[in-house]
Amino acid sequence: MYALTRLLCFILLLLLCGCATLNRSECQNADWRMIGLEDGSRGRDMSYIGNHRKACAKYNISPDLDQYQAGHDQGIKQYCTYIKGFQLGKGGGKYQGVCPAELENDFLLGFRRGGEIYSLTKEINRTEAAIRTKLNRIADLDDEEQDKEKLVISSKTSERGRRKLLEEIKQLQAEISYLDSEIDMLDQRQAAASNKLQMLKKRYQY
Repeated sequence: MYALTRLLCFILLLLLCGCATLNRSECQNADWRMIGLEDGSRGRDMSYIGNHRKACAKYNISPDLDQYQAGHDQGIKQYCTYIKGFQLGKGGGKYQGVCPAELENDFLLGFRRGGEIYSLTKEINRTEAAIRTKLNRIADLDDEEQDKEKLVISSKTSERGRRKLLEEIKQLQAEISYLDSEIDMLDQRQAAASNKLQMLKKRYQY
């Protein structure tokens, strides 16, 4: 019981440490302009300084807002570019509306184009997963069909049982045929999506 309590306390300590953006040494030696630049270049809003303020308050240290904002303004200019928007959209990220009006159009253009690639990639992955599921089902049905065929030719199987098995085999074959047709349609969909994806990558390359 004591060991369990110690383990829980240790986990809680790790979680609390993970929530802090800066430790004591970082707060004491903080270059707030550089911290603002780093946050801005990562697409974090100015309000993110609140996290630093909370972390450093434990050590009676307050952020330098002017220096942080100066760095953040510089960092946000590095973030609000076509390329960064494209990378964010391609990765399925969400835009937090941090870019100033004069930079937002280029960023959003990249973000939308990256989002197109992300959506197509997800569609291709979903289609591949659906194909694998149906192929696995066909493999199971093939095994079941073979087992029933062995019973059909077995001398221990009655005539009535043989007729029933043949009907079941017919149903299995019908399901396999249906799954094959579905896989063909999925293959066509996947090929179309893959071709479109390659076209977009060439069109949007930077």
